[in-house]
Amino acid sequence: MNAMNRTFAVLALSLASACGGSWSNKDLEFLGALPSRTELQSKLPGLSSTSRPLLGTRQDELAVGEASIAYADAKKASGDFNGLLDSLLTVVDTIRQLPPSQRTATSRRWGPYPDSKNPGAEFVLDMTQTDARTYAYVVRVRKAPADFVDILLGNFVATDQLTKGAGQLVLLPAAAKAVIAVSAPLDQLQRIDVGYFTADFPKRVDMVLTFVPGASSGLSGVGYVYRELASGAGAIAYQFRSTNADVSVADVVAVWSPGGAGKAAIEVKQGRYTGAAKAECWNDDFKITYFKEGWAGGTTGGEPGACATIEGL
Repeated sequence: MNAMNRTFAVLALSLASACGGSWSNKDLEFLGALPSRTELQSKLPGLSSTSRPLLGTRQDELAVGEASIAYADAKKASGDFNGLLDSLLTVVDTIRQLPPSQRTATSRRWGPYPDSKNPGAEFVLDMTQTDARTYAYVVRVRKAPADFVDILLGNFVATDQLTKGAGQLVLLPAAAKAVIAVSAPLDQLQRIDVGYFTADFPKRVDMVLTFVPGASSGLSGVGYVYRELASGAGAIAYQFRSTNADVSVADVVAVWSPGGAGKAAIEVKQGRYTGAAKAECWNDDFKITYFKEGWAGGTTGGEPGACATIEGL
């Protein structure tokens, strides 16, 4: 996902070189309304993994005690999810280090700042407080003298803790591409919608990717649902839609304990393999303890009782 980060890294560098200044307590309240990647990112334990096709072409026989393919798929999905969050929050994280350039009783502005990698382009972040706990903000870009174009929209409703609450984000790569260079794979996307809740456990983050028509990735949409308990247990569910005639829509749900042991269920919803399903469990070493393949010729191994029990998700 490093390519995603680079999309807005230029803005981050521009902001970092801006002039300093003093902070007020009110400034910090505005900053508290901006989302934090550490609050929202998926925390599936373990090492980075390379997954294989979810269903369809059989590559290896599953076996109890072998490295879990379902875990590898879940780990990759978790990494993809976090990479997309990074692409949204790189600018936001940099803003936290800089005082506003303009202030009113109910608003703050950061910028505009020039973008040295896109000659003539400049960025601005505007935030408005609509009541004691509700904030709305927007990141805009333009090439003067043209008008600013919205590329990131957000809102947040705080609790008594100010930095905890419920929020929404919308990233608009297609709109940004009309003004500045947008790196792959963000250039495949029309928009990314994110909703989140951090006021209590389980924390929740939902993400929907909408691809531009005819995207070369072969995908038309991907949706993620992430949940996290105070214990460190978590879950990630995702659905992808593709042009693949074998698996055009598939659902995956993975759940894990604080130590990493977990289980996953996969089901094809549309396509030639509609109805095909697989369940797989793994231990704290990410090795298979149980599996069941739900298609003609599929096999089963291990005992269901070997699967981790995870409550509250």
